[in-house]
Amino acid sequence: MAAMIVLVMVATILLIEWLRRSRAELTEKSIAPEAISHDSISLDEGVFYSPGHTWAALGHGGSMSVGIDSFLRKLMDGVDEVYLPEMGSKILKGQKFFEVSKSGKRLSVTSPVSGIVRAVNTDLQESPVLVDSVEHGWVARVQPEDIAGDLSGMTIGERARTWMSEEIGRLRDFFSGIVSQPALAGQTLMDGGMPVAGVLTQLDDESLSRFQEEFLKIR
Repeated sequence: MAAMIVLVMVATILLIEWLRRSRAELTEKSIAPEAISHDSISLDEGVFYSPGHTWAALGHGGSMSVGIDSFLRKLMDGVDEVYLPEMGSKILKGQKFFEVSKSGKRLSVTSPVSGIVRAVNTDLQESPVLVDSVEHGWVARVQPEDIAGDLSGMTIGERARTWMSEEIGRLRDFFSGIVSQPALAGQTLMDGGMPVAGVLTQLDDESLSRFQEEFLKIR
């Protein structure tokens, strides 16, 4: 009888320990940051993508709606605030257009087109989460001066997917080159060296400036 009681106690202890470990592993998986990969980046059909990680969609009357792509949104892990361009202002392709910020980290975004700003999306100021949607997340609408010329520098469809895969490879190389501190590496890189969602909020000002130069084409 005593042996049976001991066996039951041991079995109970082992069961409790197994449940504890299973719960800990499940919690760890649920809070683990998402790695930036080709599968985590979404590309919309019928939308053009610029080298500075903005998208542009043709609208009525030849206007073009502009927003930030999934690549940049993932690296910021969402946006806290959008700083809109001025209505009626003239913008040049490659010029600083608007800004976005997350957790105090502010990024400048260049324009993929040249033209006049005809509309700005004030809804983003109250609900910056809308920036995740191509339908509702446009930042500004521009009346372009040279649609054909502007579109020639962008990609769409299969070309866009190929380009994005190359950008993810460049991103991995970029972070492998700047992350030297073990503590920081644990916050920004998954096993295998892949950056994680929100990685840009962990960078110092110098590294963030380098990212803008290399990926957002800020000069």
